[in-house]
Amino acid sequence: MKRILTTFAFCAVVVGAQAQSIGAFKGATFNGLTLTASNSGLTYSIALDASPTMTYLGTTYAIDRIFGFWAMSKSNNLDGITSDNGAWTADAHSDANGVTAGWKTEPKNGVAPSGSQTLTFDDLAASMVLQFGYHVRVIGTLPDGGDTGFFTPVPEPSSAWALGLGGLGLLGIRRRKK
Repeated sequence: MKRILTTFAFCAVVVGAQAQSIGAFKGATFNGLTLTASNSGLTYSIALDASPTMTYLGTTYAIDRIFGFWAMSKSNNLDGITSDNGAWTADAHSDANGVTAGWKTEPKNGVAPSGSQTLTFDDLAASMVLQFGYHVRVIGTLPDGGDTGFFTPVPEPSSAWALGLGGLGLLGIRRRKK
C-alpha cells in the first residue's frame, strides 16, 4: 500500500496542473456539490447533483468533474496520510503556506454530475483542517485560461450575513446575562 506523509513535498502530475499548494487554491461558490464527513472525520463523500455549478469572479460555470480533493492546514501538524483508492492517487504537498493531503485522478475519471466518490484518510488530525479544496474541471474557459483549477468553497454572501447576525445575537445574549 502506497502511503504518503504530508511532510513529503512533490508536485501534482495531472496534465495542465500546478502543485496543489494552499496558495494555488482560489475561493469559489459551489452549487450542487455536497461533502459529507463520517468515521470521526476520516471518511469523506463527495457528491454532485445533476447540474452542479461553480461561481468564480462573478461567472458561473457548469462543473464537468471534480478530480482532486484535499484537506488543507496552515500547520505542518496535519498528519494526513492517504492511500491510493482505485483511480484516485494519494497526493500531498507541504510548503511555507501549509500542508495539503488528499487524492487526485485524471480529469476524465473524476466525479461527474449525478456521481459520488468516497475517500478515507488512513490518519488525519481533523482538528487541524482549516478547509477542503477541490480540483475542478468546468465547461468553459476560466479567467486564468484552460478549464481546470484548484478551488475552495467560500460562503455565499447570504450565508456570511446569516453567520454575522448569529454572532451579534450571541453577543446580545451574553450582555443580557451580565
